Amino acid sequence: PLLHPDRLLTRLLPRLRWLLTGEFLLVILLSALTGLLLVARQWDYFSATLVHSWMEGDVVPYGIAMVLSKSLHELGHALVAKRYGCRVPVMGVAILLLWPVLFTETSDVWRLPERRQRVAVGAAGMLAELALAAVATLAWSLLDDGPLRNAAFFLATVTWILTLAVNLNPLMRFDGYFLLADWLEWVNLQERSFAMGRWFVRESLFGLGDPPPESLP
Repeated sequence: PLLHPDRLLTRLLPRLRWLLTGEFLLVILLSALTGLLLVARQWDYFSATLVHSWMEGDVVPYGIAMVLSKSLHELGHALVAKRYGCRVPVMGVAILLLWPVLFTETSDVWRLPERRQRVAVGAAGMLAELALAAVATLAWSLLDDGPLRNAAFFLATVTWILTLAVNLNPLMRFDGYFLLADWLEWVNLQERSFAMGRWFVRESLFGLGDPPPESLP
C-alpha cells in the first residue's frame, strides 16, 4: 500500500465529475477516430518509428509512459468507484509473476446492486487508458517532430498495446476477466472454468463417465 486515497477522492470527485460525463466520452471517441485516421495516412512512418524504438531498446521512455498510463488506469477505477459511493481504502503496488503492478482496492464494488455499476467500475481503468491513447495519438499526428511528438508516440503505443492485448484479455485475471465475470454474473468464474475444463479433458480422453462439476443451462 502506498496511498489511502478515500478522503482525497471525496474532495476531488466534484471537480473531476466532468470526466465521467457522456459529453467527455464523445470528445474522446472523436479524438480517437480522428487520430487513428491521421495515423493511417502516415502508417509507414508510424510503424517504422515503432520498430526503430524497439530495436534501440528505449526502455526509459516506455517505462515512464507505462507508469503514467497505469496511474491514470487506477485513478479511473478509483473515481468511478467513489462516484457510486464505494470506499477506496488503498492504492499501491503488488507483485504479480515477479513484476510490480499498480492496484486499487475496490472490493466494495461487489456490494453495488446493479450490474451496470460494477461493469462501469471494471471498465473505468481501460477507458482512462484509451482516453490517454486517443489524445496521444491525435497529438502525434498533429505535432512537428521533436520531444513532444516523441512523448506522444510512447504514450500512444504503450496505452493501445497494453490495454487491448493485456487488460482486455479475459484469460488473464485483469480487467477483461472481471468484466466478463460481471457481465455473465458468474461468481468465481476462473475456478469454475478450470473445474469444467478438467472434467471435459478427462471425459474426452478417457470417457470415465463422471458427472460435470455443475449443471449449466
